[in-house]
Amino acid sequence: MPKHGGRSIHGPALSLRLVIPFVFLSFASVSYSVAESPTTEYKVKAAMIYKILKFVRWPDETMKASSGERELNICILGEDPFGDAIDAVEGRSVSDYKISITRLERVEEIDDQCHALFVSPSMERWATAIHEATMGWPVLTIGDSEEFAESGGHIELVKARQRIGFEINKTQADNSGLHISSQLLAIAKGVF
Repeated sequence: MPKHGGRSIHGPALSLRLVIPFVFLSFASVSYSVAESPTTEYKVKAAMIYKILKFVRWPDETMKASSGERELNICILGEDPFGDAIDAVEGRSVSDYKISITRLERVEEIDDQCHALFVSPSMERWATAIHEATMGWPVLTIGDSEEFAESGGHIELVKARQRIGFEINKTQADNSGLHISSQLLAIAKGVF
């Protein structure tokens, strides 16, 4: 058995020590300075959303499309701040699910075809209605409005010191039937 500093390293302790630095490094690539422009900021956020999706698991029955294809649909509610940056992830795969992008204008358009829902800052005043519309559904809600996670959203993208990070409302994600990996929780700026 391998030794480290006189202690045995094995099982979950070894794998966690190896995985957490890998997870951190994979997010470090999108966690660079965003001082240049809002366009650059949303390119970073689009890349971060793609990486976050790799660490979330939805209930199996949720991910079965009527067409038989395995698809993970990212819905963007309100004004799209990403431009073509989010389109760069369309067609990519996450856990054998092909990503598609859908843009929604109104809260009433949210349905069970949305697996991840980015709530644009333009929809901030509708936060309560959005949380009520998605309550109990296995749809991962992501936003970057201040206190998004504290008010019921699952993941809030936060900007601090010209870097992008995220906070996770694990309680709400659990209540929605979503499983967020402990590896992602370990690198979040806040978990509640």
